Amino acid sequence: MFVSLVFMGLISLLYTVLDTPFYTILRLMPGVFAGLSWPIVQSTLLFISEDLEKSTNMSLYFISECIGSIIAYAAAGFIKGFINILLANHTFHNYTFTHISIRNKQVEKKQEKHMNRNKVARSVFLQLESYLWN
Repeated sequence: MFVSLVFMGLISLLYTVLDTPFYTILRLMPGVFAGLSWPIVQSTLLFISEDLEKSTNMSLYFISECIGSIIAYAAAGFIKGFINILLANHTFHNYTFTHISIRNKQVEKKQEKHMNRNKVARSVFLQLESYLWN
């Protein structure tokens, strides 16, 4: 029973990773695992409940399971959307900063080349000036 409940939880997490065509398979797999765990849970619930509370407890059990599957599906969609937003944000910032750093390196190389030309021109000018004045 515990193993089937763990697998049902893991399947709920798979909604965040897999694409939409796999959702039909993911919706079938919890049915298989629920078929393994529900009879045990139902018999345990009926065993520990008092006679007057058995029907109420069974109703609450089914309602909570249905609401839990709906919330898990919706939460997985929200988490998947949030992860996609984070990945898009990360990709945008990486591209932007990489582009800026490459651009800065190109500008630095041009400035360095320009400074080297100025140094050469200045040294030639100083040599020429010293030659003319001597």
